[in-house]
Amino acid sequence: VQVIGDVIYVVDEIYEQYRTTREIIQICKLKPWWSKVSSHGVIDVAGKQHQAMESVAEVWGSTKPDGAGIDLAMQLVPIQPGIDRYRDFLKINPLSNQPSVVISPRCHGLISEHGGEFNPFTGQQAVYRYHIDKEGLTLGEEPEDKFNHAIKAMIYGIVDRFGYVIPDSGMRRAIKFSGSGRRT
Repeated sequence: VQVIGDVIYVVDEIYEQYRTTREIIQICKLKPWWSKVSSHGVIDVAGKQHQAMESVAEVWGSTKPDGAGIDLAMQLVPIQPGIDRYRDFLKINPLSNQPSVVISPRCHGLISEHGGEFNPFTGQQAVYRYHIDKEGLTLGEEPEDKFNHAIKAMIYGIVDRFGYVIPDSGMRRAIKFSGSGRRT
């Protein structure tokens, strides 16, 4: 991902299944853009969990040859505020009349989660969506927790970089919170 001004350019993705963190890092290191990667990234809060080994965040942060040397920020992002923030970026910017997110056609996983093509693993439609009943009506207020890894990564990155959008007297404004939970 590259951010230029307020526009997010998703230039590539690593969309894999059944790989270890170290294998994903090795795949990343083979990409032509690897030398330009920032030393900062984002991850789901589950990335700090220890399951009889180093956490995913620790492996990414490691400067050992099989690590990446990337410090990963993590914060709990509530589902609906995260989706709302992402939707704000999916809209055309009214001032520039340009998109706020530009996704490369190489990003098959992210595109498939939006319904733009079939899932690269199953060859079938696998869209991040809300629960739907037999009549096609939406059930509940939270989407199904599947087919959403790339979209969640986008949400975490947007919230980390740009903060949330909070309704305020009919106007929408961005508020970014520091790691301590204080407004910045």
